[in-house]
Amino acid sequence: MTEEAKNSGQPEAEVVASQRAKTRASATRWQFNVVVFLFAVLFVIMVLLSLGVGINVISSVAFFGLVIAWVMGWRQEKQLYQRFYTEELSNLEQTPGKVFSVPASPLTPRELETLKYVAQGYTNREIALKLVVSEDTIKTHVARILTKLNVSDRTRAAVVATRKGLIPAE
Repeated sequence: MTEEAKNSGQPEAEVVASQRAKTRASATRWQFNVVVFLFAVLFVIMVLLSLGVGINVISSVAFFGLVIAWVMGWRQEKQLYQRFYTEELSNLEQTPGKVFSVPASPLTPRELETLKYVAQGYTNREIALKLVVSEDTIKTHVARILTKLNVSDRTRAAVVATRKGLIPAE
């Protein structure tokens, strides 16, 4: 990455745009799936019931309708993602210099426990001994914490977690 790209914040904007687009597309996909599935299956079931068709055939049709709705939704999500990504990136580029933040994902109880020790200045080895797990497990927890809090180091993770009330201020 060039120094100019780092200073422009462009990669960060692309990451934010991608995450927002994925969220929007995924939500839209499931809304689309539900509508298609309900409409198609209810219509077919009504027709089959009016013709006196047995429940075995009706359940097969319902299952097939679910599969078709899922496939259509999956294809729709891919198309919507690209459109949403372009929109989100355009919106972010229209506000240059703004600091973008991605909402932190909720931390698991074990990650919160690990984060408390990180904030207190413990090393990975010390945390591993306290929690009776391997040092590699703690490294994994710390990496996930950094990702979920959208920070690059342990100190920033502690500051962000304290500000957000995830861990008590000491």
